[in-house]
Amino acid sequence: MARKTVRSLKTCIQEMESIKQEKLAKGEDTTQEDVQINKCMNKLNHTRKQRKGYKKRVKNQSRSQSRRLNQQNQQNQQNQQNQQNQPSNQIIQPIAKKPELVLDKTGTVSLSPVRHNHRLFKSRHNTSRSSFKREL
Repeated sequence: MARKTVRSLKTCIQEMESIKQEKLAKGEDTTQEDVQINKCMNKLNHTRKQRKGYKKRVKNQSRSQSRRLNQQNQQNQQNQQNQQNQPSNQIIQPIAKKPELVLDKTGTVSLSPVRHNHRLFKSRHNTSRSSFKREL
């Protein structure tokens, strides 16, 4: 049997299906048509598999499915843990930094400044000594 294209295989399947329907209407035996349809289907699937990138495509599909399932499982586990860990009526307050007593080099006791990271002076270009001290 000569090598067939996907289109010719599809038309072959359609023709056999129509012949099969006619024979069924008459009440005749359709095993021959079934065999021919199966042959064409197998060949069609084989040519699809041979096309470039089939294995990669299938592997990526399964990989993305497993990734999706893993994400859902992790989400469910986190939700369950959160429900177990915290009662709904309890309010969690953020922990604030408190100024502490610090001894300077001179020996005087003072409150340490509370550093807010979002207020730090950040500069790439102006790296003079004063701005360097300001960052520390």
